[in-house]
This record gives sequence, C-alpha cells and structure tokens, in this order.
Amino acid sequence: VVYPIYPLHLSLLKDLPARWEWVGMVYRWNPMVEMLELFRYTFLYSEWPPIRSLVFTSLAAITCAGFGYWVFRKASPNFAREI
Repeated sequence: VVYPIYPLHLSLLKDLPARWEWVGMVYRWNPMVEMLELFRYTFLYSEWPPIRSLVFTSLAAITCAGFGYWVFRKASPNFAREI
C-alpha cells in the first residue's frame, strides 16, 4: 500500500455526517494504519517515523500478542479434538 493515508484521508473523514463519526474513530484507532505509516516513513520518505507512531504500534503489537497467548493457553487442550 503506497498511497498516503495522512492527511488526505483523515480530512475526508472529517466531512462524514454525524451518524458516521464512529467510522473515523475506528479508522484512527486501527493499528494497521500506524504500521503502514511506519513503512511509508522508512521506505518512501527515507526518514525516521515519529516516536508516537512507534510507541502506539509497539503497544498494539504487545497487546495483541498477549491476548493471542492468553487465548491459546485457554483453548490449547481442545486443539487436537477440533482439528
């Protein structure tokens, strides 16, 4: 994905009707948006990404890994039967 997310798409999200404002909130909190921006900063712009993006993406990755590990531990006794 090489098209820019900021600021064009976020400015389009500001024009949403009031009943669709939640779409903009979900979009902004999507961890993949920040992850794609990290790749863009590095490979397209040849500069270091902002610290805020690095921290947010790292926290999202750690949270997802922890949740995935928790789910795995809870469901692992049933894996053999389910497969």
